[in-house]
Amino acid sequence: YMSPLTAGNFILAGASLFLLTLPSFRKPIRNIASCLATTVTMVGSIVMLGYLYGTPILYCGSTVPMAMNTACAFVLTGISLIQLAGLEYIPVNYFTGTSIRARLMRVFFPILILSTIFDNFVIDTFIAKGSFNPAVMIGVNAVLSAGFIGFIVFLISKMVGGSIDRAEAMRAQAEEEIREKNSIIQLIHEITNAANEALTVVDAILICLEKICQYAGWPVGHVYRPVENHNGSLLLKPSHLWYFKEPEKFVNLKKVTDIANFKPGEGLPGRVYKTRRPAWIPDVTTDSDFPRAQYARDKNLDIGIRGALAFPIMEGSKVVSVLEFFSEKIVKTREIVIEVVADIAIQIGRVTERKRTEESLRKLSQAVDQSTISVLITDTDGKIEYVNPKFIQMTGYDREEIIGQNPRILKSGETSSVEYQRLWEKIVSGKEWQGEFQNKKKNGEMYWERASISPIKNDKGEITHFLGIKEDITEHKKSETKLLYMADHDPLTNLLNRRRFREELEYWTALSLRHDYSGALLFLDIDDFKHINDTLGHQVGDELLVCIADMLRGRLRETDILARQGGDEFAVILPHTNTEQALMISKQLAEIIGDYNFVTKNGRHINVTVSIGIVLFPGQGSDADTLLSYSDLALYNAKAEGKNRECLFSSDYKAHLDLQLDWKKRVQDALKKDQFVLYLQPIMEIGTNTIVGYEALLRMVDEEGNIVAPDAFLPVAERFGLIQEIDRWVALHAI
Repeated sequence: YMSPLTAGNFILAGASLFLLTLPSFRKPIRNIASCLATTVTMVGSIVMLGYLYGTPILYCGSTVPMAMNTACAFVLTGISLIQLAGLEYIPVNYFTGTSIRARLMRVFFPILILSTIFDNFVIDTFIAKGSFNPAVMIGVNAVLSAGFIGFIVFLISKMVGGSIDRAEAMRAQAEEEIREKNSIIQLIHEITNAANEALTVVDAILICLEKICQYAGWPVGHVYRPVENHNGSLLLKPSHLWYFKEPEKFVNLKKVTDIANFKPGEGLPGRVYKTRRPAWIPDVTTDSDFPRAQYARDKNLDIGIRGALAFPIMEGSKVVSVLEFFSEKIVKTREIVIEVVADIAIQIGRVTERKRTEESLRKLSQAVDQSTISVLITDTDGKIEYVNPKFIQMTGYDREEIIGQNPRILKSGETSSVEYQRLWEKIVSGKEWQGEFQNKKKNGEMYWERASISPIKNDKGEITHFLGIKEDITEHKKSETKLLYMADHDPLTNLLNRRRFREELEYWTALSLRHDYSGALLFLDIDDFKHINDTLGHQVGDELLVCIADMLRGRLRETDILARQGGDEFAVILPHTNTEQALMISKQLAEIIGDYNFVTKNGRHINVTVSIGIVLFPGQGSDADTLLSYSDLALYNAKAEGKNRECLFSSDYKAHLDLQLDWKKRVQDALKKDQFVLYLQPIMEIGTNTIVGYEALLRMVDEEGNIVAPDAFLPVAERFGLIQEIDRWVALHAI
């Protein structure tokens, strides 16, 4: 005889075992089987609990539901079925594992059992005994109390343990990400360092194959390269560059790959070449983008691979090779690995491109080593990578001292930062900059250079370096400076010349008008200087001019402007000077020159005097032309009054000046209109009474046709520099 409870438990145990024998291993079926096995265990345990209290629990009478040994058998059977289903399935998974929730459940479960036993003991002993059939009360109480307390325990464990588990999981995930990123950084660092140390691009790629295979745990790496055929078409062809962890396992893979060429877009290498992006194939045996696997099947060859990954190596915008890697297992796409290989591809591309650039730089260095101009090449940050021997010779720096430095090591401080900013903005925009620098050599000596700085671009138009071509123009600058000095100065006395003095006069007159102060213009002329030149020679005259220039320079203030106007004339601007001061300074200058005993080189003593014309500005004139005319007129009057004196311009002189200006215009008009005539006066030899020659007498014809004698216009012509034009007219018409 078998009780219904025993039969039902057998049915549950059988159903659980049946589900576990099904060929499907899906999680829902395992969860159901595990729940049924747990029910079998719980029924057996409750029956055993009933025996503990001497009450047939789960039966509402005195009939024993199942034997004690049967209940024990059900408990052991249920536990075995749970073990067979797996501890990771419901409801056992709430108690297993290392999570905080499972740990809490394992802690509270014994408390749940003990509390249920104690609760039922109290009910059986003090409450339900003798009142009515205790089996029902104890059974219901066992189920309700165990269920209620178990539910509370589950909720607490889930709430507390779940939060902690989630935080722990997030922390573990973060730590895993950090470890993985650190390993990625380490991998990239190792590959970059090893590739940089490699002698050739081939060595760098072989290092990359090995490092990536070791990182990903994949046993095979290989390189495809684009090759242009004779007809201009392009094919991806296998190279001899391989990495094998165990070469004997992949002999067939190598055989198949060595004969597999792909057009862009075909196969894994062609697809990567065309898209210029990494590509991942989880299973090459089922992917149409891997025809090598189909070819191997047709030939009954085991190539020994399932997963595949490939990525391009690019130099600029050009794909120079495709790296492919293979796994022996089906491998799902991992974005982190794709990111790793993409970063590595960039690094390798930079390494190979840099190595080619270095080769180009070496060629360029050889080409310009014998150049007569200096050449330097910098990177985009301005760090010097190459200088030729001429640069070293020009700056005085050794090659080891200058490589790696910035060109600003040559800065002298004479070039403004604004100019450097303009230079940098222009070259980084892709344009050429040309200009001049005053730089400093290693020994501190200043030098000038004319520079042309232009960007060097790659195939994508990106600036990779800057090229500087420089020429030492120090001597040219010295000559230029000398020429500029000569343009402003008299070569004999080193005083300002007429042109530069006129600019200074215009500046000071304008300044006097703006700030309302007075100044004076002095016009000095050496008396009888023509006689000194004619009798003692021009060399003595030049020595005298230099001596007088030095005396004038020594007496005047630093703010005064001294110039040689030409010939024996000097001019002085006295800023912030009134009439009395101007007369006093003029007298002092005249006395200094008059008292000086000039001795020529041959020992001859000479004493000279000067006449000085004085005009004040802006009171007597506010422009350069007027002031020069008035000072010249004052000087003329000083000469007319007996020389060796100072004469202050007076308005009475203006009428005389106006008359002279009128005669100047009449002479200029006569030259333009050819209004001069020559009269030939014969020269007689009295002894023979014969004509031996003719004297040409010049006359001017005025507007009314009257003949003007030379004493009326020749002094004016000499004064205003028109005499030479008259001389040319006479020479032209007399011959």
